[in-house]
Amino acid sequence: MQRRKFLVSSGLLTTIPFMKFNNARRKEIQCFKKILIEAHRGNSKHAPENTLAAFSEAIEIGAHRVELDLRCSADGKLVILHDETVDRTTNGSGMISVMDYNYIKKLDAGSWKSSAYKGEKVPLLEEVYELCRGRTMLNIDLKDICAVPNLLKITRDMKMEDAVVITGKIPECANKIRKNSGYLPMFYDEGDGIFNQLLNSGQKTEAMRYAIRQACYYGLQGFLFSIDFVDEEIVHQAHLHGLSVNVWDVNTPEQVEYIQVCGADALMTDDPGVAKETLFQIIS
Repeated sequence: MQRRKFLVSSGLLTTIPFMKFNNARRKEIQCFKKILIEAHRGNSKHAPENTLAAFSEAIEIGAHRVELDLRCSADGKLVILHDETVDRTTNGSGMISVMDYNYIKKLDAGSWKSSAYKGEKVPLLEEVYELCRGRTMLNIDLKDICAVPNLLKITRDMKMEDAVVITGKIPECANKIRKNSGYLPMFYDEGDGIFNQLLNSGQKTEAMRYAIRQACYYGLQGFLFSIDFVDEEIVHQAHLHGLSVNVWDVNTPEQVEYIQVCGADALMTDDPGVAKETLFQIIS
């Protein structure tokens, strides 16, 4: 077959994407890439973390995803709390795993942050689903493997499969989740012992290669990495494998700009308002 000949004008040559850019031009191009804002435990810098108030404020700000922590009470209820105990974020004391929800729901989970939030409760997963339905996505950080069966059932029953991604206890729970829920997206995080061993021994490249192998083996959609680990090369390697990069603990304008330039897909922040304003200024 005779090859077709194409004529390329000198004007079109300037649009070829393989040309080299200086650092200023590269940063300018990166700034136009949309990055998702994920509210870490809701609008947690200003509101009591993991409460309906914090989630509601994050939604009003315009967060694309809200991150929450999931644990089991003694009677099997799925409660939204980060710590193993209620001590830090409520007026109660003790391990949540030995408390019934009838006791937990009586605790004040807001006053520790500000008197303006007095009376905020430790919510159930169902309550968060009702609040966020049709308004924002959710990233559920599994803190307790025992939560998995009820998590999957409630997510199916409330028809929230298309609004949820899972981190925490991944890939530990990946096969169990896949078997019971089909297609819930899951992200590899840094809780993996081998990954941390490689990273702590200074083998950053090998740690990333290991993470990629794990993500591919378990059919994960991407990674949740610390800002301390992420750079442009890490993001590049992930994207070469069709995997997204979500970055946590991005709380200052400088960190937001850094993650944007690295080309990451999402950032997790305690202050979604600052992240949104910083990104707006970058592209303005």
